[in-house]
Amino acid sequence: MGGPGGARPDDRMRHARMRESAEWLRANNPKEFERLQALHKENPDAFRKEMRQALQEYAKKEHPEQYKQFAKMRKSEERLQKLAKQYRAAQDPAGKTKVEQDMRTELEQQFAEKQKLRQQELEALEKRLNEFRASLQSREQNKQAMIDLRIKALTEGPDAVNW
Repeated sequence: MGGPGGARPDDRMRHARMRESAEWLRANNPKEFERLQALHKENPDAFRKEMRQALQEYAKKEHPEQYKQFAKMRKSEERLQKLAKQYRAAQDPAGKTKVEQDMRTELEQQFAEKQKLRQQELEALEKRLNEFRASLQSREQNKQAMIDLRIKALTEGPDAVNW
């Protein structure tokens, strides 16, 4: 099920993180940002690979706890893939049952980690929403002063108002 424009919520979050990390890269390493922009046009596959590395660097520096959680989940996914291979290779039902139980345990842990990440995202969104509400309320309270300043800027020129 997708949201507006068919995008799933996870896709929208991923794109938002990419934009955020691109802005971080632009601010912290403009030469690298420009190089990646050129690479995007020349070689999209190489760009994706290098952008993934830039995203990891961004995550390590700006969101170290989330980075650790994602690394933990990647390792968990690798263990699941190995267990799935063992399950398919197992000949006896008891062996399959044991591997399936190991997979179930790993998936329960993985699910708990994902829930924790989603809870953190929800808290961050709630914080942003509350900040936006406060800003909206402040603007509403200062509506007349804002309109007066804009009228002054329009009628007397932009130098009349110090923004």
